[in-house]
Amino acid sequence: MVYAHYDLIEKSDIAFLFPVLDEEDFDEAKRHAFTFLLEISGGEALFTKERGEHQMVGRHAPFRIDEEGRKVWLELYAGLLEALVDEGISEEYIQSFWDYLDIFSMWLVNTES
Repeated sequence: MVYAHYDLIEKSDIAFLFPVLDEEDFDEAKRHAFTFLLEISGGEALFTKERGEHQMVGRHAPFRIDEEGRKVWLELYAGLLEALVDEGISEEYIQSFWDYLDIFSMWLVNTES
């Protein structure tokens, strides 16, 4: 799902926030996002092992993230999460994950619209 999200980002209005012009860097960004979400969802602590403490606000500080960019990023997940129902994931779990993404994305806004 994270990789599919990045595929959508690559074609979106917020692509400029990501290293889309460098395939290796973009693949690395995908992996970082995947290991982070895996870890915060209760999986193996790969992100921490590979990158250290989360510090997501600081890691994203160099990028001008405004409310509109946050909404685009979040909405790109909406369809992907809806598709999980067909895979047998409970709507309660999907809603919980959506709620986390919503709050997480708010933390990263660092520029007024």
